[in-house]
Amino acid sequence: MRRASVGALGLLALTVAGCKTESAKRKEVQECAAITLTEQAAATCLEVHYGWKKPAAVTAAQAFQRQRDSIAQVQADFTWRADAAKHRRELEQCRQDQSRSLLRCLQETYLWTEARAKATDDSLWRRDSARHGDEVERCVRRRDMNTASCLQLYYQWNSERALAVADSIVRARMKRGR
Repeated sequence: MRRASVGALGLLALTVAGCKTESAKRKEVQECAAITLTEQAAATCLEVHYGWKKPAAVTAAQAFQRQRDSIAQVQADFTWRADAAKHRRELEQCRQDQSRSLLRCLQETYLWTEARAKATDDSLWRRDSARHGDEVERCVRRRDMNTASCLQLYYQWNSERALAVADSIVRARMKRGR
C-alpha cells in the first residue's frame, strides 16, 4: 500500500512540475479574453499564443466567459435592486399608458431589458389570471366576433396573448369534435 501511494505522489509531482501554475493559466486566459470578442477567438488565442491544447483552451475560455457573465449579472441585479423605487414608478406609469403594451412601454420608454420587462409583464398577468379567465369566457360566448378580436377590443389584451388563447380554444374544440 505504501509503495502505491509513494508512486502516485511521485507521478503527481512530475505532472505538476511539467504544468503551468493555476495563476499563470488564469493570467493567460484573462489576456486572451481581453483581446478577443468571442469564446472561440479566446480559445484560438490560447492555442496559438500559449500552446494550449484545443479542448483545454475551449473549456477554459467557456469557463472564463461564464464567470464574466455571472459577475455582470450580479452587478446588474444589484443595480436593479438599488433602483427599485424608480422601477416601481416606471411600471405604474406604463400600466396607465393604454396606447401600447406594458412590455413595449417598459422597453421603449425606460429601456428595460427584454427579459426583465417580459418577466414583469408575465408576473402581473398571472396575478390577474382569474379576471382574464372571466374575460375569455365572456368573449367565447359572443357569436358576433372572433375571440381574439373581442379580447383585444374590449379588454385591451395584446395580440400575442389574445391570438394564443383563441388558437387554444379552436384546438380544444377540434379535439372534442373528433
